[in-house]
Amino acid sequence: MLYLVLDEILAATGKEKRFQQSKAAYQLLEYGLKNELGMDKIPAIAKNQFGKPYFPDYPHIHFNVSHCQNGIMCGIHEKEIGVDIEKLLLYKENLAKRISHEREWKLMCEASDEEKNRIFGRIWVAKESYLKQQGTGINRDLRSLDFSGCTQDVFYQYGCRFQIWQMKDCNAAVCSEQAISGIRVLKASDLKND
Repeated sequence: MLYLVLDEILAATGKEKRFQQSKAAYQLLEYGLKNELGMDKIPAIAKNQFGKPYFPDYPHIHFNVSHCQNGIMCGIHEKEIGVDIEKLLLYKENLAKRISHEREWKLMCEASDEEKNRIFGRIWVAKESYLKQQGTGINRDLRSLDFSGCTQDVFYQYGCRFQIWQMKDCNAAVCSEQAISGIRVLKASDLKND
């Protein structure tokens, strides 16, 4: 299941804002675990060698969280899952060259200026969700990964299923070996405020 909050997350700035967004993401995880599995609290969390969190006492439950200024996202699945949510990104040629596979680069070069922003944002969240699903973080040349299929809302690549949403203020993606069972959109006020 995928959980999504599309409210702007708090008005703090700098490190405090990131802390509050991260806290809200884990509140969303807690909400999802209670809703899906009847768990009253988040189990102990460990991290793999690249920093991907997991539940050592519940190896059959996979999760991933992401947050940005405009929303938070949490995926819970029986297989490895990666999620990413980002505010709308503006196309920057030098950054696009540094992260783009030749097919992605060709796609952007052939697009209108407005379309470049859309494609660039979708490529970014697809790559992030894949690397998070793999549990490796950004430890490779991003140009080696081809997500030129990202113009479709659902596409398959590297043995994974990708689903991308482009919303008013952000892009979001989920990567998993199998389809997610659904999506639940909540308000920030639905989450527990401790």
